[in-house]
Amino acid sequence: MELLQFNEVSKRFSKKNVLENVSFTLQANECAALIGPNGSGKSTIINLMLDLLTPDGGSIKRNYRPTHDVGVMFQNDYFPENLRVREVLDLHQSYYGVKNLVDEILQSTELSSVAKSNVFSLSGGQKRRLSLAIALLVAPKLLFLDEPTNGMDVQSRELFWNQIQQLKKSERTIFVTSHNLDELNDYCDRFIFLKNGVIVKDITKAEMRNERMLVIASPTPDTVHAVCRNYGGRMAEDILFVPGAAVNDQLLSYLQEQQVNYAERFKDVKDVYREIYMQEGSGEKASR
Repeated sequence: MELLQFNEVSKRFSKKNVLENVSFTLQANECAALIGPNGSGKSTIINLMLDLLTPDGGSIKRNYRPTHDVGVMFQNDYFPENLRVREVLDLHQSYYGVKNLVDEILQSTELSSVAKSNVFSLSGGQKRRLSLAIALLVAPKLLFLDEPTNGMDVQSRELFWNQIQQLKKSERTIFVTSHNLDELNDYCDRFIFLKNGVIVKDITKAEMRNERMLVIASPTPDTVHAVCRNYGGRMAEDILFVPGAAVNDQLLSYLQEQQVNYAERFKDVKDVYREIYMQEGSGEKASR
């Protein structure tokens, strides 16, 4: 089922075009990531999805009620530190007019053991799970996650994403914004890349894994110059990446003649990010 449709949507603030002819759909039961640098228009898209803004051009079709069927996990945690965990959920449940979900959500977010604890005593990971629990109180059709693992340690991140995978099985659509490209690569099904208010690439994980990359670790300056000039390679973190479409017999012969070690692998989210946002020869990191 199609949950959301953007059709040639544009948005302006003052005289500046923030979004221009943006079109995409969201299907029920998918986990999609919206990727782009700060200022690319991500927040504007989310506010339009939540019906907090009105488009200046195009149309938006929502098969959900923005005030009833959407849960939002914000980048920062917002709840009274002096309340207990259960009290926080009871308070938010009263806002939404729903009943009898607190125990179920405490269990699904693994917060039952700290239900009587004050919020200020929780770890960073537990506070993030409490933010997720609040977002789940409306039994959302659409769940927004904004930098969801911000402040979590490795164990808490893995636990969190395992919980999100379980939510997908219950027919929920997940929409994520994050600068942690490794997590998006591991757990999302689809990736929407936004640049200067325009969707420049919309690709599924399956489509991405049909493409390959050639990777050269610690190349010499001569190798970097030759490959970047002739084959569109890009440097990042002392590694030279060459898109699969540029790999041919001539390049492979050159690398073998120069005794350059290389490897081929499937493309991932960081590779697409480099192709879209990084200049050739740049040493900019692909995740933050």
